[in-house]
Amino acid sequence: MTRAVLPYMKKQQYGLLMLISSLSARLSVPFQGPYSPSKWAAEALAESYRMEVSNLGIESCIVEPGAFPNEFINSLLQPSEIERAADYGAVKDLPGELLASIDGVFKSNPEHSPVLVAKAILELIKMPHGKRPYRSRRDVHGRSCSALEPTIGKS
Repeated sequence: MTRAVLPYMKKQQYGLLMLISSLSARLSVPFQGPYSPSKWAAEALAESYRMEVSNLGIESCIVEPGAFPNEFINSLLQPSEIERAADYGAVKDLPGELLASIDGVFKSNPEHSPVLVAKAILELIKMPHGKRPYRSRRDVHGRSCSALEPTIGKS
């Protein structure tokens, strides 16, 4: 997708490349082997874009949604091969404990939904050029997009 739109952005010297990552890029748990590195790779790609095209008027930013209720999180935190997970001793229980903890947060914050992430993305899109944070997140506490790093162009 980026390859398709980047020539147009370069020509108009304006654009926004927004990559959706996950807090799992920074916080891996057992049995998430392939997922966390894929999100970290997306963040490295966004960083590379930021260095390559920011001088052309094109911004690159990352959105790191926290945990939200969905079927994906349930499957992600459950080992797919239970019999193999048993070989890992007590570590095999950590994903289930984390899922129970996250579920408790969901139940205590019933308004917490993926719609909050969509609103945060829209908020970022509407921000003036040059004022967007490089990394933003929506976390389990329902905070709005908050800058975790300096604004693009100031870092």
